[in-house]
Amino acid sequence: MRRCSVGIRCGMKPSNKWSVQAQLKALVAITSKSFPQFRDKNDSVRYQELENSMTKIYSTTTVMNPSCSKELSLDPHMIASFQKLATEKNSKKSWHYQKYLWEAWHDSIGGRIKPLYSEFVDLGNKAASNQGFSDVGEIWRKQYGILNLEGVIDKLWIEIKPLYQLLHGFVRHRLSLHYGPDIVDPNLEPMPSNIFGNVWGQTWDSLLPLVAPYPNILRQVYRLITCSLIGYQAMCKL
Repeated sequence: MRRCSVGIRCGMKPSNKWSVQAQLKALVAITSKSFPQFRDKNDSVRYQELENSMTKIYSTTTVMNPSCSKELSLDPHMIASFQKLATEKNSKKSWHYQKYLWEAWHDSIGGRIKPLYSEFVDLGNKAASNQGFSDVGEIWRKQYGILNLEGVIDKLWIEIKPLYQLLHGFVRHRLSLHYGPDIVDPNLEPMPSNIFGNVWGQTWDSLLPLVAPYPNILRQVYRLITCSLIGYQAMCKL
């Protein structure tokens, strides 16, 4: 990987002509994302109102704890609860509680944010068109300064897909043993998003105690890293 002069990580070495063009496009895209341009002042005001309203809904929504009638906020209660429940020994009880929290929180914010978000996207695309882009998605893609970004991503996916499928299958197997095949299908059905220890189902690190193949070795590596006894180059050789 190389770093362009504008500070954008590039997956390939472009020609000089494309390098300058890509960098300029990336700078325009970054500016456009940070400062969307509206020709109508009312659109600009409404765009900010929508963003503020969605942020407020997202950050202030609470879910009732069924065991003690206490309201749980996203941060820190919900985030901490999902991390803790991911490795709870009583898997059946943990499953039902995770499912309840997941559905209650997403149902609560989803219905209120959806109409606001649809309008927010339409206004964002309108501003992007004013700046010469087809939509907001093109602004995001241009930030990377990479020619044929979609093709580069497709190529990367082809390269990592075999490893990802093996990793996914291994994690599925461990979770199926923990929760049972009635909850996590050991075959090719999608895994439930509420059991990853993350409110959004984005990361799997909370599952490490359940799925780590060599937990003792991992603990040693973690100790070396946290004590600054090993660098990133040595990590790759472990």
